[in-house]
Amino acid sequence: MMDYSNDSNDGLVHLDTMLRFIYKGRAGEIPLPSTRKVVLVEELLDSSHFKELPEGTDNEKADEMRERRGYHVSNFGVSQGWTPNGSTNNASNKQSTKEDSHAIVTAIRDLFGGKQCKFDEESLRYFAAFTSQAYGASDEAVEMIIAGWTKALFHQVGLDDISARDIANGLPSKSLLARLEVRLAADCLATRLMEIIDDGATFFALVTDHGKRAGMEHFVKLLCWFGKGKNGNETIKYHCIDVDTSNHTGRDCARAIERSQDGFEVTCITGDAGGGAAVQHLLPHLQRLVAVAIDCSKINCNLHALNKCLESSLQDVLGKQGIGRRTPFQLLFVFNQLWKRLKEEAGDKYLDEIFALTMNELSTNDIWKDEAEKKFPQAFRELMDKFAELESEEDDDGIDGLVSLLTERPKNLQDPVFSRWQTILKLTKTVTEHWVVIYFVAVAVKQDTTSGSYLWQLSCALLSLMNTSAEPIEDENTLDEYIESFNDNNTNEGYDLPSTKEKTLRFTRCCCGYKDLLNLILMICLNF
Repeated sequence: MMDYSNDSNDGLVHLDTMLRFIYKGRAGEIPLPSTRKVVLVEELLDSSHFKELPEGTDNEKADEMRERRGYHVSNFGVSQGWTPNGSTNNASNKQSTKEDSHAIVTAIRDLFGGKQCKFDEESLRYFAAFTSQAYGASDEAVEMIIAGWTKALFHQVGLDDISARDIANGLPSKSLLARLEVRLAADCLATRLMEIIDDGATFFALVTDHGKRAGMEHFVKLLCWFGKGKNGNETIKYHCIDVDTSNHTGRDCARAIERSQDGFEVTCITGDAGGGAAVQHLLPHLQRLVAVAIDCSKINCNLHALNKCLESSLQDVLGKQGIGRRTPFQLLFVFNQLWKRLKEEAGDKYLDEIFALTMNELSTNDIWKDEAEKKFPQAFRELMDKFAELESEEDDDGIDGLVSLLTERPKNLQDPVFSRWQTILKLTKTVTEHWVVIYFVAVAVKQDTTSGSYLWQLSCALLSLMNTSAEPIEDENTLDEYIESFNDNNTNEGYDLPSTKEKTLRFTRCCCGYKDLLNLILMICLNF
């Protein structure tokens, strides 16, 4: 071991050496000035040069054990040293990490080493909060899910010595999970009540919504009030009082609200204007029960109101959805029905295969290419441009993108309904992006199914709608005359255009099909 000292008097650097040694398991050190050439054994073994032994190890038995111990060379960075066999050198930060990891593993083993659940109160709240999301699942199912996940985690990290019996004993039982939900609800309610008191709130609004999911009725009640946020800013706060299985009548839903919010002065209520427990039917029952203020006002759902603006304007211009109608929205509905029916009758695998085969034919079959170029020139060119762009990329991203384009069909589609957020926009985007391949999938299904079957009827309807286009009369002089020239008399199968008294869509192309209208819907929705 070298020690360096800088003497500022003469500007010279003097090199001193400390000789560190091990003798019969004892560590010692002796200074060796640079002027010294010889060290005698007797001087080296002087007891004053040895380090103090740990308490209780200065005896003959310990001396014998130390003398028998062997040593090996250990490296630490650029340095070397002798280390007793059976031990290793570790950097202090790594040793600290190992000790922490060992403490964690020991704590886990202790947690699952008893005959009952040892989780503390805070951890049990986590169980209650997350298991309450298993809507409709039985207590037994939730219990098994937790146990299975825990077993998988222990197997992954190598804690296989914790048995299934240990896991069963250490996790909360189904009865405890049920009690935990009640305790968590009480804690949440108490916390919210204290928050209401701190905010000094005296008047409240109520938001209700009735629905049915997976065959289960649920009636949601949100209490809203004006208060302060975390940073002291004024804000509107809310708390879900509860969710119960009240039926659709306004009278029974009013009784459910009366049971839930007793003690709060509700001065305003909002909810849907249609469906179960519509707000205009619910309010009179609440007033009779004195569950709200006598002058309580009602407000229809603003989200539905905003969406209604978009729905009304688009339907006034482009027509409504419905059986026998020839509008872009009916096209979306028919496509989604065809897609769902194929999945129901043949399964996901069949849909994947027919989509991949259709994409392959479009990229290799000249007859299909010619038909696509003739019927949908813009959509087909866009598809071919995507192929060319991905094929020109030299890295793996190009290959992955090409495989994705050829094989990944549209998934997770919902019926296009204006009152259900984003379903129109999402399906419109899907259809416009896959317009050409959807057309040829419909062709393939029509040719492959029995004439008159439901799939055959859906395919025929979809093909008919996708082939619909309008052309203006070329010799019109004014813009209004140009717009009005798009009518049922000069379309191949006829649009359901609005009457001349209604606003008419301002086409800016010489030929307009439903794909153009759907692209326009996308632009309108995105700007909306």
